[in-house]
Amino acid sequence: MRPLNFPSLLPVIIFSLSAFLPGCLALPQIETPIHQSSEGQIMLKTFTQPTDESSHPTDVSPILIHKVLHGLRVQQDKGLLDSLLNGESQALEVFNQQEVQFLTPHLRNALAQSTPEEYVFFQVTNNKNPIQTITSGSLYRSNNHLLLGLQQFKANKRRTTLSSKSSVSPSRIQRWSLLFLPEGAAFQNLDSTKTNPILSKIGNVTIDINLLLNMSHSKKARPEKQLSPQPRPHKQDRENIQNLEKELGDLQQQLEKQNQKLRKLEQRLE
Repeated sequence: MRPLNFPSLLPVIIFSLSAFLPGCLALPQIETPIHQSSEGQIMLKTFTQPTDESSHPTDVSPILIHKVLHGLRVQQDKGLLDSLLNGESQALEVFNQQEVQFLTPHLRNALAQSTPEEYVFFQVTNNKNPIQTITSGSLYRSNNHLLLGLQQFKANKRRTTLSSKSSVSPSRIQRWSLLFLPEGAAFQNLDSTKTNPILSKIGNVTIDINLLLNMSHSKKARPEKQLSPQPRPHKQDRENIQNLEKELGDLQQQLEKQNQKLRKLEQRLE
C-alpha cells in the first residue's frame, strides 16, 4: 500500500475546508429580554450570521420611532381574478395608536442598549379580539437608515404555536405585502434573503431617516389647502367588472350549448 503524502495533500484539505466553512458560520443566537408584559415583548437578538451593517448602540428619538411605526402598512395579496372582480384590497395600518405608544419607548431603549452584533425583535399581542393575535418583526439601524422586517401580522397565536405542516391549508393562508408611507422616504429590498440579515416573511423596508424627517417638516411648513373630496372612479371600475361578468356568462352559455350538442351526438351513436 502506497503511503499518503500529507504535505502534498495539505492544499487540498485547506481548499476543502474553505469551501465548507462559510455555510457553517451560523452563530449561536443569544436573546436579551428588554421588556415583557401582556401587551407584548421586546428583546435583543444576535445576528445569526456575521455582519457589519448595524450602527449600534444608537440613540433614536421617540418622534422618529413614532413616525416609522405609524407609516407601516400591509396589503393583502389577491389573485388576478379576485382583483379584477373586486378591486385591490385596502392597505391596513400595522399598528394602532395604543400599540405605537407601547412599542416606542421600549424600541428606543432596546436600540440604545444594543451592541453591533444585535438587532431588536418586537412582538405585540392583541388580547381584545376573541382570538388572540400577534404581530412581530425586527429592527436595526445601519448608518442613516432604519431597516425593519415584518415577520407576522395579526397571526393566530394559538395556531402559530401549535400548527404543523399537515394542518396548514392554502385556503386559510393570508398573504401580505409590506408598504410604507410616505413612499418617498423608504425603499424595499426585493431579495431580502440576501440583503437583509433579519427575518421578514411578509416583507422588509429600508427607511431613510433624513428623508422621513425632512418630509415631515416640509409638510408642516406648507399651509394645508382646503380641497373638496374627489370621488373615486368606482363607476368605471364597476362597469368593467360588469362587462367581465357578462363575458364570463356568455362563455358559460356557449359551453353549455356545445355540451348539449355533444350529448345529442352520443345518443345517436349508441
